Amino acid sequence: MLKAALGVELTHVPYKGMQPAISDVAGGHIPMTFSPIPIALPLIQAGKLRPIGLSMAQRVEVLPGVRPLAELGVTDFDAASWFMLVAPGKTPPDVISRVASELRLMAQDRAMQDEFTRLGLVPVESPPPKELKDFVQKEIVRWGKIVRQAGLAGSE
Repeated sequence: MLKAALGVELTHVPYKGMQPAISDVAGGHIPMTFSPIPIALPLIQAGKLRPIGLSMAQRVEVLPGVRPLAELGVTDFDAASWFMLVAPGKTPPDVISRVASELRLMAQDRAMQDEFTRLGLVPVESPPPKELKDFVQKEIVRWGKIVRQAGLAGSE
């Protein structure tokens, strides 16, 4: 996505996890990587990594001087990471509803929001499970297009 947006040649270097990749950036073995903020933040704070830009469209409180790539001229660049709690498909709907409700209450807790912010995460209000399912479907379509444009359609 970044390669296409900038029109530059980039080489993908596969790693078995984020930690080895970010260690190699800090050690000068590779020039850059995308990283979740909570993983990179300690190395940024220690001066071992320099953030270039955020992959999501919004700014992050813990990195006030770091602008989103979209603000830096990389048009429409928005590649935010997201996480979701899932359960087996046969879980009763009332259990799913109760867990979702409790999670929404927890996410409204000011101490929880402060901890998310401290880690470099963006607290969000979780939509109901049906809306999450719709969101995932849209993400599959969106990222499927990006995969095909990159010539990686055989890896879908």
